[in-house]
Amino acid sequence: MDPLSLTSDLSYGYIKSVVVGPSRQWRSLNWDHESESNDQLELDVYGVRPSGEEDLIIDNIGPSELEILQLEDIIDYRTYPNLRLDLFTRDEVNRTAPQLKKWQLRFEGVPETAIDPKLGYFFHTDTIERGDELVFAIATQNVSNYDMDSLVVKYWIRDSRNNETVIDVRKLRPHPAHDILVDTIRYSTLGLSGLNSIWVEFNPINEATGTYYQLEQYHYNNIASKYFYIAT
Repeated sequence: MDPLSLTSDLSYGYIKSVVVGPSRQWRSLNWDHESESNDQLELDVYGVRPSGEEDLIIDNIGPSELEILQLEDIIDYRTYPNLRLDLFTRDEVNRTAPQLKKWQLRFEGVPETAIDPKLGYFFHTDTIERGDELVFAIATQNVSNYDMDSLVVKYWIRDSRNNETVIDVRKLRPHPAHDILVDTIRYSTLGLSGLNSIWVEFNPINEATGTYYQLEQYHYNNIASKYFYIAT
């Protein structure tokens, strides 16, 4: 037999969607298919927690139930900011798979802030005399069409021995859509030596809840660092 050939007489299968979201309000689910009387279809909705853990929320949605409205009454976006769909199909008579025409989740999106040094950046010198003040400023822009609440920013120092010390966590002003926010920190370098780095993170994890202060589309673009040297 041709080693590239694949034959099968299975009568069932699964289709899994990508993870959808994050959302700050779930609205509706719509789906459609082409199937015959012998076909069996079941659609399941899984909620994805911020930790990545998945929970089955709605199961066994039948082929005639093509729309579910007011998902906000069923699914709490704070518990499940992301969703995933799972479709089971079966045809034990003709073994012709039902065809999925569409599946669609409607939801209200979340904002997105991203650090952009081109919009604002300052670091007074790469080599600092021991004990002198470090001054660092950087900009972040809300690149979405959604407003953000008061933005929290966290700063920390990673010293020459790779020890990390949080030097400030502060709440800034609200950060509306397309807004540019520039924040500045001043810090004494007394006690530091050699090569160090200062780190900034907008919208960090809230230690009280274990989640970010605000939902965002992405987080990798919220963190930046700058190396500096302490002269002896």
